[in-house]
Amino acid sequence: MVLRAAGRVLPWLALAIPAGSSAAPPNAEAVPELVVPVQALRIADDDGARRAAIEPAQVARWVEYANGVYKAAGLRLVFDPEHGAFDDLRSTLINSVMPDENATPESFRDSAQQIRETSAKYPGRMVVLFRHGAGPNPTGNGFSDRSSPCVVMPGFECTTACSRQNIALFAHETGHYFGLRHTFRYRHKTVAEAEQHLRDLGGDPAVFDLDGFADTAPDPGIDEVGCSEVLTVRLNGIDLPLPRGNVMAYLDSPTLSISPQQAARVRWVARWRKDRGMAPSNSAPAGAGTTVLECEDLPWTARGLDAKEQPMTDFGWYVWSGERQLLCMADREGAQITIRFQVQTGGRYAVDLYGTLAPDFGIIKVRLDDGLPSAPINLYAPDVLVSDRIPLGDKMLAKGEHRLTVTVSGQCKESAGWRFGLDCVKLRAQKAK
Repeated sequence: MVLRAAGRVLPWLALAIPAGSSAAPPNAEAVPELVVPVQALRIADDDGARRAAIEPAQVARWVEYANGVYKAAGLRLVFDPEHGAFDDLRSTLINSVMPDENATPESFRDSAQQIRETSAKYPGRMVVLFRHGAGPNPTGNGFSDRSSPCVVMPGFECTTACSRQNIALFAHETGHYFGLRHTFRYRHKTVAEAEQHLRDLGGDPAVFDLDGFADTAPDPGIDEVGCSEVLTVRLNGIDLPLPRGNVMAYLDSPTLSISPQQAARVRWVARWRKDRGMAPSNSAPAGAGTTVLECEDLPWTARGLDAKEQPMTDFGWYVWSGERQLLCMADREGAQITIRFQVQTGGRYAVDLYGTLAPDFGIIKVRLDDGLPSAPINLYAPDVLVSDRIPLGDKMLAKGEHRLTVTVSGQCKESAGWRFGLDCVKLRAQKAK
């Protein structure tokens, strides 16, 4: 094994990038700006104890740094504490939330529900929850992902990396919020451990890749080189350049940025979020007079496809209704499925479909009973996401059985397939006109 370095000790991020400077590549192509307001919430326990150690000026520093990183994506975060963008909230449940790979879905459900409900109070804003953590001492970690309704952060001085305050943490978690994964699939303590693991996995460094982007190097995720000046490691005779300087790696660097493909993903997910109020969900609590019909529980018949129930807890923060969907495995245009459901009380209803977006999903049209088909609905996304509400219009529905027919009508050029996923149908009773 060989380590190759640049010949100098790298300064820590907070010292290397003055406030207001850009961490984006200097020749990044200009793109129309997407502006996202930030809503910061400082969390304390129900009794006011263990309040998160964060102040508006510290939030502003984190936001400023993140804006430098995401300038290449045309994304600008706006934090305005003078006009309500910084507030306090008491919730022991939220204040104690911690990421735990061994947690069961049930153990995290209550926290996730309260976080989702809290985030929903700030439509159109990127909600950032600053919490203390589970124990008496403050945590230093944060987390988010593409389906999360918010970013969860620690106090500003509570988080360190390479023995310094971690000025890059918020930019990193913002990347997760806007659809970026880590550059590494596995974490290794040492180069020797990574070398052995690569050997065990067959010797192809591609096994280390997680994000799937061609312009980010496969990252062996080696802790012992994280705070060093090492630029390349040799594993089993193969030189691997490290993605040092990438905000989604765990590698110290005087500047951080994103690759062009990462920038495109951030922009796509940012638009998806902005079009849906920033916290899209298929599982928002149903209001009075709303009937929720879980597609996977309803009888169906199909032509040109097969279908099955699919658990969705591995794909996000409890944002699918019932945490399941009906996965429809079509492979051609014209394939269709008809779902039958019962209406208990006849009347006028607003009919909404909730589905799934994915890289191999097609374009569908939806027809209720013998009515006209809907306009085309494109279910493609570069990652697995919820569709949020797809309105099908107001309909007069008599008491008794009805049919919802979904037909594959096309495929966008970015999609790798024709499949689609149906989560639920919501019938919202309307007042008689």
